[in-house]
Amino acid sequence: MAATAISGAAFGAAMMAAGFHQPSVVISQLRFENWHMFQTFLAATATSAAIYAVAERLGYAKISPRNSSPLGLFSSYDGNIIGGGLLGAGMALSGSCPGTLYAQLAAGVRSGFHALDGAIIGGVLWSGLVSKLVKRRREKMGAKPEPAVVGEQLGLSNGTTLLLLEAVCVAVVAATVLYTPASPTAKIPGALGGLLIGGAQLVSILTRRTMVGISGSYEEVGNFFWWLVRGADPNAKPSSYQNILFASWVAAGAWGLLRLVPGLASGPAYEMSPLLAVSGGVLMAVGSRMAGGCTSGHGISGISLLSASSIVTIMTLQHKSIPSRYGNKVLPYFLIPHPFFAVTSTSIFISSFISADWIIMAAGLTSPNHFLNTGQVLGKSSRSGKMYWTRTTSVMQEPASVNALSTLRRVCSACSATLSDISPVW
Repeated sequence: MAATAISGAAFGAAMMAAGFHQPSVVISQLRFENWHMFQTFLAATATSAAIYAVAERLGYAKISPRNSSPLGLFSSYDGNIIGGGLLGAGMALSGSCPGTLYAQLAAGVRSGFHALDGAIIGGVLWSGLVSKLVKRRREKMGAKPEPAVVGEQLGLSNGTTLLLLEAVCVAVVAATVLYTPASPTAKIPGALGGLLIGGAQLVSILTRRTMVGISGSYEEVGNFFWWLVRGADPNAKPSSYQNILFASWVAAGAWGLLRLVPGLASGPAYEMSPLLAVSGGVLMAVGSRMAGGCTSGHGISGISLLSASSIVTIMTLQHKSIPSRYGNKVLPYFLIPHPFFAVTSTSIFISSFISADWIIMAAGLTSPNHFLNTGQVLGKSSRSGKMYWTRTTSVMQEPASVNALSTLRRVCSACSATLSDISPVW
């Protein structure tokens, strides 16, 4: 239990330091607007792969690669493909992933709590219904999960495949650092955050002789739920709860670091709507269990083990979430009530010492299409200036402008702007 606590706390602290308490980090990566999350995970993967290679060579740890998740539909990896797609869609809706939502909990991000609620519901659905359907399907089709490493598919040795993985990770991190903007919210570079997560992986290997992974906690919660519903028979009590303990200590580690360094969570946070966050949480839990892992279990640990199923899952996750580049600007508009009914161009003058880009970040997911520009480039806006705002076609110009200003004032309360700081110029 002590080993689980130590490794979980280390992983949670590393994610908090990397800035994963911000839903905007996930959303901006899925939209390909900012590469902080990708840099962090690639650096963590490269570090984890090197650490495990040394541990294996020294005979300290021997971990099998991740199994495939076949459903008997169209491929031996069809469960990874479908599960990865559900996971990516859930991340796009909730602004989190199965692991990062614990950093959001520690930082008090409300949508993180809603995503956790959804993930628990997803775990209940998976353990009580979906997993049984998957099991029946596999038995009917004779589909069996099997471990496989990428080198076997490419005809390469594990050593050569490892060197290729390290080279790709370093090249992509270096290119995105040089040619893409830094995250406006993270306090440390993505590559450094990845090294910290790699350090947490080292702690996990040293203390538990295994790697980090968190989505299994939702399945365990589901198992306990159904055990209680069916009468809590002591002889049928679920035997596994290690993932729940690990996840609890992830949240504790993130919370503890934040108490020591409060500045890590300074500034406003994107808040997804409760409906989107819960829906995303359900999809994340079901998808990650169908695929056999999540962004940590597959994306960091699985790829570090050169698992073919992990590569397939993460590639599908990113591919299926690509529509979020547009969908998160359209889908939330239909799911979240909006008070906008007209085409209107409202200039908003920010007279306080609050940066205009903070207001955009605070309002961006609540009203993703409502800000056209700030008069300056995002991230370079002055401490005060005009912002321009618009909505859809109608003759109701003035009511829409009033509603626009009302909504702006409401969302700007998250970034310390007072009502007197914001005035319309029609």
